[in-house]
Amino acid sequence: MKECLTMADMSNTATEKADHNSESLDNLLSDFNGSRNDLITEYHNLSEESLLHDSIHPRLKVRMKPVDLLFFVAEHDDHHLAGIQEIIRELKK
Repeated sequence: MKECLTMADMSNTATEKADHNSESLDNLLSDFNGSRNDLITEYHNLSEESLLHDSIHPRLKVRMKPVDLLFFVAEHDDHHLAGIQEIIRELKK
């Protein structure tokens, strides 16, 4: 197990490389939901020992267990979903 979680790529290299702007909203949301479901499935497949392990979040400097990280990621996802909903509302005007 790692003492410190892997830092996020703040340059968004993978996002830029994926060229999400060329995708339809339906495809983006479908991929988003699929990725979120995959993460939840991975969490449910963790062993008891893994669920008890904690690592330091590199930016927040706090120890996180898998459930804490899952909650952190869900909050981040919700931030993006709120932005998507706002864009959809603006487009419907």
